[in-house]
Amino acid sequence: MRTKNTIGTAGKFKQNENMILGADFQTSSVAETPIAVKQWAENTNYRLENSQTKDEFLQNLMAAHINFERIHPFEDGNGITGRELINLELAKNEMPSLIIEKDDKAQYITYEADQDVVSLTEYAKKKLATEQKRYEIFERNFKAQEEFDKNHQE
Repeated sequence: MRTKNTIGTAGKFKQNENMILGADFQTSSVAETPIAVKQWAENTNYRLENSQTKDEFLQNLMAAHINFERIHPFEDGNGITGRELINLELAKNEMPSLIIEKDDKAQYITYEADQDVVSLTEYAKKKLATEQKRYEIFERNFKAQEEFDKNHQE
C-alpha cells in the first residue's frame, strides 16, 4: 500500500494540483475541491437514499465512485479511499464487500477513466455475487462446526 504523503496530509484536501496517470481528464483544482466534495457528498447521499432497487443503488454507487475519483480530493490515497467508501455503503446496506482483484485492476481503471458506469456496475454485480457465495459457504461451515462442537463436548 502506498503511503507517500499520508502522514502530513491525512484528512486534508489537496494543496497541490494532482492527476491520475494515464487519464485524459483534469481532476478538480485545489480551489474547486472543497465545494466539489460537498456537492458530491450531497448528490451521492440523495441518489443512494432514493434508490428504488439494489441494482439502482449499485449503479448510483458506481457513478458516485467514478465522480469521486475524478475529483481526486487528496494528495495521496484517493483510490483506496474511494474503494473504502464503496464498501462502507455496501456494508450499510448489508451487502458484501467489493474486492477488486489484482488481475482485474486494469479493467477497473479503464471503466473509471471511460466513466463507464454500466460496465463498472456489471463488474461489481459479478464480484458481489462471488463474495456473497463465499460468505454463505463460510457461514454454513461455521454453523456446522458450532453444531459439531456442541455435540462433541466432553
